[in-house]
Parts: sequence; C-alpha cells; structure tokens
Amino acid sequence: MAAELDLIPKLPVLAVQTGIFLANLAIIKKLFVAPYLKVRAERETATQGSREEAIKLQAEAKEIEEELQRRMSEGLKQIRDQRETIRKEAMVMRQSLIEQAVKEANSWTDGAEKELSQVLQREKAKIPAVVAGLKEEIYRLTLSAS
Repeated sequence: MAAELDLIPKLPVLAVQTGIFLANLAIIKKLFVAPYLKVRAERETATQGSREEAIKLQAEAKEIEEELQRRMSEGLKQIRDQRETIRKEAMVMRQSLIEQAVKEANSWTDGAEKELSQVLQREKAKIPAVVAGLKEEIYRLTLSAS
C-alpha cells in the first residue's frame, strides 16, 4: 500500500489550530509582550527625562562657566587697574623722595660749603699772625746763632 498525501485542509483541524494559536498569542501578549512594552516605555520616558535633565544641566553648567569667565576677566582687569594705579603712585612718591633727598643733599652741601668757607676765612685770618711768629722765631734763631 502506498501512502497517500492528503493536501486538502480539514476545516475542524484548521479551526482548532487557529484557536490554539490565538490562545497562545493572547497569553504571550498578556504575560510577555505587554510587560516588556510597559518597561520599554518607562525606560524611554526615564531616558528622555534624563536626557532633558542632562541638557538642562549642561546649559546651566555652561552659563556658570561663562559667568565665572566674566568674573575672572573683571577681576583681572581690576587687578591690572589697581597695579597701574599703585605703580603710578609709587612713581610719584619715588620722584617726591628723590626731590626731597636732592634738596636735603643740596642744603647739607651748602651748609658744609659755608662752614668750610668760614673755617677757611678764620684760618686765613691766622696766617699773618703765624707769619709774624715765624719771622720772630727766625730772627731769634738767627741772632742766637751768631
């Protein structure tokens, strides 16, 4: 006997297989697909929220960085301005001290010059007396030697 292959679908078998497929599909959907889609949606929402939060935090960080850069630039400008002001004041003070020192030195040298002039005048005034004393001594020595 030869085996025969029956390719004509049988309606009751097809109906039972369709019922089993639909039952399995409902169970799979209820137990696996729906929870997976729910978790996936929650993860996507959380990820999207995290992305938005990250973008917001990055924007805030950039604003803070720009503010810090602005403040640092202002601080450096203030430091340069103060340094320049202090340098100018120091130059004025230095010039003033130099002028004062020159005045004091000139005053001292003028006083010393006047004092030397007076001492010289006093010593010049003594010259005739010294010469007279030397003449007298020379006469005395000459007379006593003879």
